Amino acid sequence: MKHAAFAKRASTEAGGPTALARALGKSPSEISQWISGRRPIPAACAASLEKLTSVTRQDLFPDQYTQIWPELAQPSTPGKEVGND
Repeated sequence: MKHAAFAKRASTEAGGPTALARALGKSPSEISQWISGRRPIPAACAASLEKLTSVTRQDLFPDQYTQIWPELAQPSTPGKEVGND
């Protein structure tokens, strides 16, 4: 799914582009540009967008989110320690 589809979903969940813009501290025209696909959603807005809607940082940046937000990386599953039975 492209940013435009996620922007449209977030806008709908937030109550429209103006409500989403107000919640994010952005202009309604910028939100409209996200929805139309003329501009991508900036990474700097992704965490706030995630708090407001069901659109996650992983949705928006599936190939980069662990580099941008290392805290979202899945920790490795620890193996059984030897000698601690």
